[in-house]
Amino acid sequence: MIYFDNASTSYPKPPGVACHLSHIYDEPLGSYGRSRDTHTLELSTMVEELRDLLAALIGAEGQGSHIIFTKNATEAINTVIRGLDGLRKEEVLISPLEHNAVMRPLDALEGTHAPWMFPFNPDGCINIEQSTQFLSQLKGIRLCVLNAMSNLNGVIQPIHEVSALVKKYLPNCLILIDGAQALPNIDVEAERREIDFVAITGHKGLMGPVGTGALFIRDPKSIVPLIRGGNGYHSEQLSDTGHMPERFEAGTINLLGLSTWYIGMKERPQQPLISQAEFYRFIQRIRGELPYKVLCADSVERQGPVFSLLPVRGSAERLSDELYYNYGIATRFGLHCAAIAHRTLGTLQTGATRISLSRYNTPDELDTLFEALTTLSKRH
Repeated sequence: MIYFDNASTSYPKPPGVACHLSHIYDEPLGSYGRSRDTHTLELSTMVEELRDLLAALIGAEGQGSHIIFTKNATEAINTVIRGLDGLRKEEVLISPLEHNAVMRPLDALEGTHAPWMFPFNPDGCINIEQSTQFLSQLKGIRLCVLNAMSNLNGVIQPIHEVSALVKKYLPNCLILIDGAQALPNIDVEAERREIDFVAITGHKGLMGPVGTGALFIRDPKSIVPLIRGGNGYHSEQLSDTGHMPERFEAGTINLLGLSTWYIGMKERPQQPLISQAEFYRFIQRIRGELPYKVLCADSVERQGPVFSLLPVRGSAERLSDELYYNYGIATRFGLHCAAIAHRTLGTLQTGATRISLSRYNTPDELDTLFEALTTLSKRH
């Protein structure tokens, strides 16, 4: 099988991931932050080192204690949106390519109208020039959410330029970066850019297992915890602790998954086998030579390792099925939990077939995909 569904979950994982999972219960395993046996302490040390690795990855070196663990990026995003006291829909500013992990918790908020949306180019990339005037006219915005890289067309948003504009025109606005698809393909520069929150998932580009995620919180007092309970710290108190990361980690954390994620982070490939320029040329070749509607960035600099397409005749579902059952090529069809992104790009009624790479995919696999798409385009 050729696996092009890495925007859902990356495959393969580094060899150490499976090895660690296979042997994790060879010795007794207790609870992180509570148990004192050697094996639990060893794995707990991995979790603490994982915090430091993630902090360094997003440009927040030395702030590992401000990385809290969740079960995925969705929980991390909900922690922010639901943790801002009395947040209303009209107090939120979003990008045009947001995921339902953002849109559904926002929809559940009270409010008089929908969240504000940045002006954007045809590919969904935020238009910086238009945003300058737009932001100068907004008032009362408390939270800006930026999907750093779309899970639909791979557009990499100019988060550095946008965050600078937000800080200039909306100085009291907090900034949340959804990095689920973007990491490790972009530099967030959280400290330098004064980013308030970064939502992270483990099972995509960071090569961890499913059920792992994290959230960077610059100021622990800026939001309240999503859940409360035991955390092994100051158990005599019934009130919330201000201590990090325990303030946001009630209950028993996923020691199995997080220690495995640490292995994946340590062993993950540092460079892709397909360069950004090579991938963009491949996308443009499909656009120029084959009868498919292609959803991608309008420039190579803004193209991440994801794009989607739709046959001129036929459906995305049929295309994905034929790629898999006839050629052994795994993709994903549908709306990709990103209805707003599909609405922005005009494919809400049809969905699309998504092609998403990991750092293990090869140029030869792209050639095989192109041959399959060529053959299928002649059948319809």
